[in-house]
Amino acid sequence: MLLPFFQTEFAPSICRHFEVVAFTAGQRRYSGEVLRRLDPEGRLLQHRLYREHCYLAPGPNRNRTSVGLPCCPHFVPPPPPLHLKPLSCLGRDLSRVVVVDNFLEVVGFDVKNAVVVKTWTGDPVCGETCCSIHPHHILSLIYQL
Repeated sequence: MLLPFFQTEFAPSICRHFEVVAFTAGQRRYSGEVLRRLDPEGRLLQHRLYREHCYLAPGPNRNRTSVGLPCCPHFVPPPPPLHLKPLSCLGRDLSRVVVVDNFLEVVGFDVKNAVVVKTWTGDPVCGETCCSIHPHHILSLIYQL
């Protein structure tokens, strides 16, 4: 189920004011299909960036406990890597860039450019209350950069 709020309200109002780039850490083979369904006519998303455009960083150092595998009682699995979204690859003036994501860690050193939203889980009410961002909010963030 796709976020209906994106197609009906968020993207059309944002696209009138901004260049909109989809930057996902998802693999192109499935996230490309999701983006095609979000924007079937190709009018809302000017550019699409996928996992291959991300920077693969080692996972964060966490206090981890040993798993206690029979063969290796003190084995600690490595943390998963992070697919960072380097905003510099956009080739835009970063003082005029805002990234909207549900995972702050993926923006790396560009935290001041981030607007963090809650992950949408398919709840239609959440689509309008948790994930809605008014274009004026984004404009105010750009002016603060």
